[in-house]
Amino acid sequence: MTFSNSAELLSFHWFVYSVYSTLIISVIAWFGYNLTRKEKAKSIVRIPFYTYIGFLVAMGVGHHIFTYNTIPWVSQDITRHEI
Repeated sequence: MTFSNSAELLSFHWFVYSVYSTLIISVIAWFGYNLTRKEKAKSIVRIPFYTYIGFLVAMGVGHHIFTYNTIPWVSQDITRHEI
């Protein structure tokens, strides 16, 4: 995927970070829900939970790897027009 201008990249980031933050909020809600339940969570629930956390980490890291050459991350890229 390539971006022809900054507006396309910004809209892509808006969408990705909106989905990512919604998923993280769902983890917090899931944790809070399990704290308020009278019945203790079974150990089988922990496997999907840690899989979900691993998915969030992989998605976050993958997003930065995916946009590594698109976004000016270092000062040389930011000041490229002066070189």
